[in-house]
Amino acid sequence: MLNCKFKPGVPQKPGKTCVQALCAFAVPPPPGVKVELWKLLSNVVQDDVYFAVKSDVSILEYGEHLYNRLGYDVGKHEYIRQKLRELGRLLICSRKTTPLKTIKDHIRPANFMHVVQAVKHVAGYIQVPKSCSQNWA
Repeated sequence: MLNCKFKPGVPQKPGKTCVQALCAFAVPPPPGVKVELWKLLSNVVQDDVYFAVKSDVSILEYGEHLYNRLGYDVGKHEYIRQKLRELGRLLICSRKTTPLKTIKDHIRPANFMHVVQAVKHVAGYIQVPKSCSQNWA
């Protein structure tokens, strides 16, 4: 017997529903962002990383660069999404552990040690045994 997936007792699966994807694409892209890149981003799981990517102008500009270079190949769209999510994870970690708030802050040479600290935190680097933790979640 089939149960309705919206029934209160049925646990919901992680990920995005079709309605969420349509709503994400219905919002017009910000000025300077191509519709194709916006559509590519609308297929990403909507979580904290997604909102960090969409809120940072430099990440979107990098996404446009990747899309202009690799966007003709549909097989590379997943690669573009992965790279943008990696930058989003770095940005979230930087906001929590360092005074860096945007990707442009990461580019300044004076902030190099803060960037190193954030990258170590994202990678799960442990100072004492000088190895990486195994939680790649």
